[in-house]
Amino acid sequence: MQSACNICGHGAFIDMRQTDRSIFVRKGVVCEHCHSLERHRLVFAFLKDKGLLSGNLRVLHIAPERCLAPILRARFGRNYIHGDKDVGRFSDRGAATLDLCHDLGQFADGSFDLVIHNHVIEHVACDYRPVLTKLDMLVKTGGWHILSVPFMPGGYREASPEHDEEWRVKHCGQWDHWRIFSPEDFHQTLGAVLPIPESYDATRLFPQERLREMNIPESAWHGFNNNAVFFLQKN
Repeated sequence: MQSACNICGHGAFIDMRQTDRSIFVRKGVVCEHCHSLERHRLVFAFLKDKGLLSGNLRVLHIAPERCLAPILRARFGRNYIHGDKDVGRFSDRGAATLDLCHDLGQFADGSFDLVIHNHVIEHVACDYRPVLTKLDMLVKTGGWHILSVPFMPGGYREASPEHDEEWRVKHCGQWDHWRIFSPEDFHQTLGAVLPIPESYDATRLFPQERLREMNIPESAWHGFNNNAVFFLQKN
């Protein structure tokens, strides 16, 4: 079966760039054209299937990926709010400066139909729990909180300011991570803040054939893993 990126339609996938600053390097998962990863393709497929790429929706997108941001901005215009603390990394996407530790208070509760953040919470320098709580409060009833985080075995752990890059790579997976989540105690950490399902199974969201078509490796289908995406609807 020939795989293709469901975001841009390109059919070639390349390896992630080798680096000693991260353990999360994978082969053959990066779309050569739009640079999407597995989690981005899952998010886009979900938005498309749920009819969430049209209508007068208000969207908050943290650390806006280059494969998703242009599409969402074109769809939603002024209703698309996208930002990051390190705005320089996203200057080509017109992102606003947004520090999750200090700036979320500018938004009223229930003011967004979609809140999206992929592999962001591990970078937050303050207590992640009130940040996640506020992000979830921003979602309207019936809206969606869409997120993913990286995982490592061995239990949750957190860096302190004195930990250097080498320590962070070894214990938290990447040089700029403040924390890492773990399958062993996920429901006692992030799952104690948000209604995370008891288990993760991508085949409950998409048929196996479609996952293969989107180049989602079977290693990402089951269990809490680095490309597990949580789609949480606000009741």
